[in-house]
Amino acid sequence: MSTNAEIGNLRDFKILASQETKGVQWPTILFSFFVISATLLSTWLAVNSIIPLWLGFIINSFFMTQGYTAVHECAHQSIHGRHQRLRWLNEVFGVAGFFFTLHSFTMHKLVHRLHHTYTNDPEKDADAYVSNAPNVYVAALRALNFYFYTNVFMFKIMKLAPDPLRFKIRVFLETAAPIALALWFVSMGYGVEVLVLWVLPAIMAFAGVTFFVDWIPHHVEDKTDPIKNTLIMVAPKTLLGRLFAWVYNFHNYHLVHHLVPSAPWYVQEKLYEQGKHVLKSEGARIKYEGGFRRDVKSTKPAAAL
Repeated sequence: MSTNAEIGNLRDFKILASQETKGVQWPTILFSFFVISATLLSTWLAVNSIIPLWLGFIINSFFMTQGYTAVHECAHQSIHGRHQRLRWLNEVFGVAGFFFTLHSFTMHKLVHRLHHTYTNDPEKDADAYVSNAPNVYVAALRALNFYFYTNVFMFKIMKLAPDPLRFKIRVFLETAAPIALALWFVSMGYGVEVLVLWVLPAIMAFAGVTFFVDWIPHHVEDKTDPIKNTLIMVAPKTLLGRLFAWVYNFHNYHLVHHLVPSAPWYVQEKLYEQGKHVLKSEGARIKYEGGFRRDVKSTKPAAAL
């Protein structure tokens, strides 16, 4: 199955997308190393007054937000591809990536699994706190508060963990370790640096991810239909469009991810191009095809919408 003509329905599209789960996701691993290194370098430069703290704050906020993409792949246990003996890579890069955000990777795995299963359900989907916001202003305020909200929300869903005791121990250790390190730096006299270069960027990273990966794709009219509850925002083949897609880490094709979570982030655009005729016929919500000023409406009859 390789041509658009051979993709006749949604099942064909999912089969095609699942074939992208092959070997180890080396692009994701390299990307994780890159964002972690960039964050550490920025921190070192700011602590040593080579760059101002405010610039370090901006750089760290950006790269912590970017780093979520690698953690996201690990949360889906897909970074190892089909090499089951390398499943541990998900834990290593997931915990390492989330260490910067003062949050538990194990907790996020459960939160994110529930997001996919109960998308936009305020009782079980933590992200619905932002995605169900009535307008962009409320969404932005909720996004800024999301780091605190999700840490409270975890007590609500902890009972849903498959192994509650082991789950609680891992959550505690993964949360306590970075907080203990941060407090140690504070005791060494780096309180301002910890606040500006670590704590505030972590809060901004949660805000950025939640706003751009939750509210924008999931703030739609139909909250329950698996085809209509997630947007696709097509990036035009221009310099601005390429920059948009790469900075977005291709989450602008978020419906593709929700349909086939195992497909790597860096093939989302290719998969959309191969199966867009099926997605349109199924009633997918697609924006900006042909340019950022043009929207594409569903090709399904109005009565079916």
